[in-house]
Amino acid sequence: MSAVRVRVLGPFEFHHGGTAVTPSAAKLRQLLALLAVRENRLVRNDQIIEELWEQHPPRSVSTTLQTYVYQLRKLIRPHERLDRRGARVLGAGSFDLETTANGYLLRCSPGEVDAGAFERLVRQGNAEHAGGRLDTAGRLFRSALALWRGPVFADLSQGPLLQAEAVGLEELYRNATERRIEIDLQSGRHHEVLGELTGLVAQYPTHEGFQTKLMLALYRAGRRSDALHVYQRAREALSAELGLDPSPAIRRLHAQVLAASPVLDVPSLTLTRRQVGPSEAPRHLPARPAALVGRDSEVASAVAALAVPEQRGAVGPTVVLVTGGPGCGVSAFCSDVGHRVADGFPDGQLHADLGSGVEGGLTPGAALACFLRALGVPAERVPECLEDRIRLFRGRTADLRLLVVVDGLADSAQLHALMPSGAGCAVLAGARRMLPDAAVRRAVRLGPLAEADARGLLLAGLEDHRVASETEAVGELLALCEGVPKAIVTARTRLAVRPHWTVRHLLRSVRTETRLGLPTAQLGIGESVARGLEPLPAQARHALRLLTLAFDGGFTSAQAAEVLDVGVDGAESLLEEITEHQLVTAEAPSSGADVVRYRFSPLVRAAAVTLAGSGRSADQRGWHLVGGRRITPAS
Repeated sequence: MSAVRVRVLGPFEFHHGGTAVTPSAAKLRQLLALLAVRENRLVRNDQIIEELWEQHPPRSVSTTLQTYVYQLRKLIRPHERLDRRGARVLGAGSFDLETTANGYLLRCSPGEVDAGAFERLVRQGNAEHAGGRLDTAGRLFRSALALWRGPVFADLSQGPLLQAEAVGLEELYRNATERRIEIDLQSGRHHEVLGELTGLVAQYPTHEGFQTKLMLALYRAGRRSDALHVYQRAREALSAELGLDPSPAIRRLHAQVLAASPVLDVPSLTLTRRQVGPSEAPRHLPARPAALVGRDSEVASAVAALAVPEQRGAVGPTVVLVTGGPGCGVSAFCSDVGHRVADGFPDGQLHADLGSGVEGGLTPGAALACFLRALGVPAERVPECLEDRIRLFRGRTADLRLLVVVDGLADSAQLHALMPSGAGCAVLAGARRMLPDAAVRRAVRLGPLAEADARGLLLAGLEDHRVASETEAVGELLALCEGVPKAIVTARTRLAVRPHWTVRHLLRSVRTETRLGLPTAQLGIGESVARGLEPLPAQARHALRLLTLAFDGGFTSAQAAEVLDVGVDGAESLLEEITEHQLVTAEAPSSGADVVRYRFSPLVRAAAVTLAGSGRSADQRGWHLVGGRRITPAS
């Protein structure tokens, strides 16, 4: 262990040979801290002068600086002696202050300066996290954070350079803290981080990363109302201190908490942080949702397709693709079907969400790392390269009967990356759009619920007296929900948590929110719309934003071309891309016509306008400027 220690992550300390030799002079402390925090890097004379004196250096600044350096060298080299040839012999390893033509450089070994050790540990933790090795990443982040003893440079005078270094180190500290807490939450340690997160939110009231994690921890701890109060306080702090509205991420989480979304449950993949032996079949499906309403035929179709090999005579893994528009319940459907067929896959069930969660979904590489560890591959033997992980996963699953449930699938490349190889295996994949892939054996599309099913879902759990006298209002509310399960459940939840509200009161609230473009205007499907936007090419996303602002009724590709300032063919290509992602519907031409008309669902349009940050709906504006021209919305 090195005999030298420089500590700047808290009160400044300099230890040499196990003895504290911290200089008492303010300028010496300031100079040593600057050289230490920039260990093994040249600090120019002009930078040192700026740090120590800013705009008012003394007349004899060069002499004064040389004097400070001389005094530092006496501290750094207390046991210096000369050998018989006159060369210096140091007693403190490689720790030394070197002089160059332009400045000075503090030569250090790893670990001698706590700031450098902290930065190296954080970099290693980030690399392990990116590779899906969450257990190792968590240990590295904890080791890095343990080096902090208080505010950086706590008892030092700080010039412009040390101030800049302090800002960078504190930002790195917050990021490492946030990532370590994220790993704890993924590992189900929500109770353990509640106290720490409460303190962090009090210290950083406008830090939305800490706010979202506190909300999530409270929700998982069964304190749903407290989680909602955190959101309200965050919104007030952001508005009062910065004049900002909450970000889309924290608004999505708020909607998820209101709807008790299963996405917020402890991720099943965190169970793979322990090494699972081959005899321990992984059981990683999310908790089974409440009974699905109005999906009997779709469930039967998916279950039949996932029959075990002896029943279906398969020669390769079965792939069932489930698609649906925003809020149609693809995730809940996949979870329900997965539990129904789990017994047919005795070697286990794996689950990965590539597109949900508060901070975003897993990458295929991270999901594969979790899959491999669940199948008994030690963490240190999980390959770094994605292609190597794919090959190892296929080799491990060649003789297994394993079910892989993947949610948030974006394209065929992700499907094939996570596909096991055994004929006894199956993949149940949820996606926003249909994938033209030969591997898909059965495609199941989830549309809006039939009227009777929608009504039953809305009224389930509500007291009869609240709705018996409001038949007309219930019908209007169901019309607003458009048969979308997520919207219906959100509406029902809002009535349940506000027992003093009538259905008509909820109707007025929803319509007001829609008119003002508030985050809840989309009846809880904003998160689903946002997820649908992510895989869209940038040009298609931009087109969607313009079109939702310009049209609140049906429109043709020719009308869209005028808004988008592109040719009709280009507009049609963009519209078909958006249609594939089920964010707009295409209406078949009427008899004798050959013009396709497109229409946004009011729910999708309200969500898209809100996500675009317009703050006002298109019908309030009455027009939209494109290319300097005023475009009037079509009726």
